[in-house]
Amino acid sequence: MTPSQVTFEIRGTLLPGEVFAICGSCDALGNWNPQNAVALLPENETGESMLWKATIVLSRGVSVQYRYFKGCFLEPKTIGGPCQVIVHKWETHLQPRSITPLGMGINCICLSILLD
Repeated sequence: MTPSQVTFEIRGTLLPGEVFAICGSCDALGNWNPQNAVALLPENETGESMLWKATIVLSRGVSVQYRYFKGCFLEPKTIGGPCQVIVHKWETHLQPRSITPLGMGINCICLSILLD
């Protein structure tokens, strides 16, 4: 499968210590396991909300389902050990979001606004 870079962007506010993360139906998004989710990184602030981003390589033409969540990534107890992820709040849509990357190695951007 040909790889395609997809940048996921969301706007939202968090409590101190929280992060936004994305989890989904493929290896790159953790196969629905929050312990393997991808944390989004803060980009810039606009008014009361912050832009959070993560760029992930997905297979072109393959449909992927995903959800965002708010939570905490705790420090590992041992060097190189797994970190514990505590999910505070999942998105509550009945169906997960879905994307099928069609670009050939180009950046595709998914922008969402999360409401509390």
